[in-house]
Amino acid sequence: PAAARMMFFGDDPLMAFRGKTDERNIMIATVMLTWEALGHPLFYDRGERVPQATWIGGDFSLTRDSVAVQVKQTIVNDIVTSPDSFQKTNRISKKQLRFFAGRVNHAAPLLVTVHTFLQEIWAALFQEASTFTGKNMVRTKQIDHALGWLKAFFVYNHIGISATFRLAD
Repeated sequence: PAAARMMFFGDDPLMAFRGKTDERNIMIATVMLTWEALGHPLFYDRGERVPQATWIGGDFSLTRDSVAVQVKQTIVNDIVTSPDSFQKTNRISKKQLRFFAGRVNHAAPLLVTVHTFLQEIWAALFQEASTFTGKNMVRTKQIDHALGWLKAFFVYNHIGISATFRLAD
């Protein structure tokens, strides 16, 4: 069985280790020294060695055999309020839509089916401007289908957006 799992977001690693205390200490030291040797400085003052932590928009809880992750409620709230306000207008600013897409992107790893609808939004953001919408706008009609599905995933999900990942193979 695997003794460690690691995720990266830019220069911000998240690591989960299992085993006896001495084994975990050696694995942690090995990873940290390797990271530094490769020229990637670690910000030790921001580091935590705890069974529960918040990292990149999620709350993580470590158990003996798994890591449970839940999308932060503030992110879910941002996602939930946007589709209704978007659907009240004919056009949406790309800045607002980019912020919304970024928030949905935080939850996407926990809800694989969200990626399909997120792609529609990213496509609209990177399409060339039309005469109707202008340079920094997107037609609401163009992403209405995606907004409807995303609303269904987030607004009507009363148990929170979460997933559990096993540490053992």
